[in-house]
Amino acid sequence: MTRAGFQTFDRGPAAIGTRRRQRGYSLIEVMIVLAVTVIGFLALTRLQASVLEANENSWDMAVDTADTRAKRSRAEHDRDAAMERWDAAIEAVVAGDYPAAIEALKQAARLAAEWGDDSEERAALEMVEALAAGHVACECGEWSGERCEWSGPESETVLVEWMPEYLRASHAAAGNRGARPHNGAILIRCECSCAARIVSDAPEWARIVES
Repeated sequence: MTRAGFQTFDRGPAAIGTRRRQRGYSLIEVMIVLAVTVIGFLALTRLQASVLEANENSWDMAVDTADTRAKRSRAEHDRDAAMERWDAAIEAVVAGDYPAAIEALKQAARLAAEWGDDSEERAALEMVEALAAGHVACECGEWSGERCEWSGPESETVLVEWMPEYLRASHAAAGNRGARPHNGAILIRCECSCAARIVSDAPEWARIVES
């Protein structure tokens, strides 16, 4: 378009954009775009790292919580079990069954050590062991097949030589030759009345060897 013989040019936004497309982007504009892109990428990377760290911390907290609950549950179970063994030990002492009391106190001490202090159990164990030092348990269960409830001073027991039933036939077939321990006979320490029953039950296969 001309005016008064002079050519005029359109300097509007469309014309500026057209010239920019024709000449391209400057180096400064490209660097600005790259800088913004890099900054955004770095921010995204840091955000992702923060999310991963938060997830890891959450997992660690969950594991620690579960482990704490498991330990607490086990401690409560061990404490209850220790108290049960303690009661069993008291009952055994009252009944005079010192071996059973000692075993129960050992179990109670082992369980108590898992969750706390076992000093009381250890002290009680030493006391019962001292009481049991002069006591022995009757071993007539080898003959009867049932555990004997008697325990007491060794002076109230005798030593019995006894041939188990499953060896008697072979021993008789051999002419009853041989001596203990080669013939299979065993020695059992029994309370006097229990020893008398063993000998009266099978006098040919049992005898008192020490009184």
